[in-house]
Amino acid sequence: MLKKLTLVVLSLVLIFSFTSCSKSVKQPNSSTNSSSGTGSSSSAKYRILYGRSQNQETSQNQLGTTCFNFSLVKHVDAGIVKENGKDNKLLKVKEYFMGSITSKLFDNYYYLSATANPSKKMMNFDVFDFNAAGQTVYTQGFDEEALVKIREAEGNQFPADLKTSKENKYLAYLKVTSTGSNTLALFDPNIKSGELVIRNLSTGKEIKALKGVYNRQLFRSFCHFSEKENAFYTIAIDGSSFKFVKVDANNGFVEDFSKLYPKYDFSKINWKELVSSSGFEENFSMSSDETIILAGKNKSKIDKKNICAPASDYTIYAINLSDNSLKTYKQDSGYLNGFTWKSDSKEFAIILLTCGGCYPDYMNARIIKFEKDGKNDEVLVDEPKKKINAFGWAPVGEKIAFTIYGSDYLSQLKVVNAWNKQQDEIINSVKTEGKVDKKLPMILTFRDWVAEK
Repeated sequence: MLKKLTLVVLSLVLIFSFTSCSKSVKQPNSSTNSSSGTGSSSSAKYRILYGRSQNQETSQNQLGTTCFNFSLVKHVDAGIVKENGKDNKLLKVKEYFMGSITSKLFDNYYYLSATANPSKKMMNFDVFDFNAAGQTVYTQGFDEEALVKIREAEGNQFPADLKTSKENKYLAYLKVTSTGSNTLALFDPNIKSGELVIRNLSTGKEIKALKGVYNRQLFRSFCHFSEKENAFYTIAIDGSSFKFVKVDANNGFVEDFSKLYPKYDFSKINWKELVSSSGFEENFSMSSDETIILAGKNKSKIDKKNICAPASDYTIYAINLSDNSLKTYKQDSGYLNGFTWKSDSKEFAIILLTCGGCYPDYMNARIIKFEKDGKNDEVLVDEPKKKINAFGWAPVGEKIAFTIYGSDYLSQLKVVNAWNKQQDEIINSVKTEGKVDKKLPMILTFRDWVAEK
């Protein structure tokens, strides 16, 4: 019995390793791009929003080998810094910060906190409780204006996960029903535990949609605010399968993609291939011109040479809505950790890790750029024994911001120029903390590009 319980706990630790320290990919919200062939950009000014979390190194024996883990202990707060590295500022958060924070404009930020401590211990492992009581959506001005409560928990239902649209016009969030002690259900795309809420941040009006056909996994997998109209694109449950849908941000009206794109044969999309209940989040990303949806799939495998880290193969599919095709762009070994599109939709980039998990010594990390048709891939960043946990292409120009750490646990926020591959450090955890705490290292996680007012 103890052996079975240990395996369950280790499975939870592995899943939280994927979800708590590796996923935070945001898409740019500007369809204009004035960058020239030299990589120059317009005079638009941006800041970079990032999260701060305490983590802990642990170990256990697997088949006679000591294997190390690096797991989340606590989401501490967040910060914002100018893209030139100046005016770094830590942001206030209330009570127990759940890690979800979003903003597109330097006026207000929106975040999720709980009244109960989500950090739990299970057989000496740190496990983050995504069902923590009292979860509430707050907003506050970057200039420290008064805190405002937007939505709080009601009974066993609470808000979860957030995303703002361009210029902070809308806020999308989930309303979910607690799964109690069934933590694995949080990552099951088939569970009918939530509904989508979209709030007009100027008027305060909220619309609700997708009740009974939505959940946290689907929101995290694909949440895209349209740049052409007041609409939100995502995935919904469709019987025993799934479907792409468009939600009108003003009235909550839901349209299937099969009606929006009648020439496309959506029956050729193998949802069983693209979406699983294994606990590993799937990656979907729509280009700004709304012609292509990229779908990334990771499949675990056994690697006898590296039993301490989950090995994986990945595939990139392209659902092309303009020519009605479904293509396989890339199949290779490694773990795909997200997409980001250039704002003109001519290029996209991926984070590729040699394996899953969070302990950096077991992996190498790359950022690879592709042209829109999946061709001419080019490595922009190649870091051995390091983990890139999040990234995002700037709304204008060639810069891609990313956060990275190694086993020295120095965490850095950097940018790479996608034209000439030049890298610049914006800030690091020594500058934010004063030193590297080896016991509870502070890890920075890129959240979003924030436009100046």
